[in-house]
Amino acid sequence: MRMIAAALVLALYCTALAHADHDRARVLRQAGVTVPLEQILEAVRARYPGHPLETELEERADGYVYGIEWLGNDGTVRTLHFDAQSGRPLAADRGAD
Repeated sequence: MRMIAAALVLALYCTALAHADHDRARVLRQAGVTVPLEQILEAVRARYPGHPLETELEERADGYVYGIEWLGNDGTVRTLHFDAQSGRPLAADRGAD
């Protein structure tokens, strides 16, 4: 019973963190600090047909970075990073061109 209760508390905590991250990203976008994530996803789709597996807005010392884990239609998984303020690509893993 304790395991179930601990798992439930952990799930609720993770859900709360996800909502807080989403709210923070929305506030930054509305303030003009970051470009819309959808704008970046459209550019990625044009180059690598597929869909995102996971997206994350990371705060770094020099600004914000979007991290995107992308599953291409060819089955390739790429990890891509973009400057969240300019939308400029920063780096990609070895699976990317």
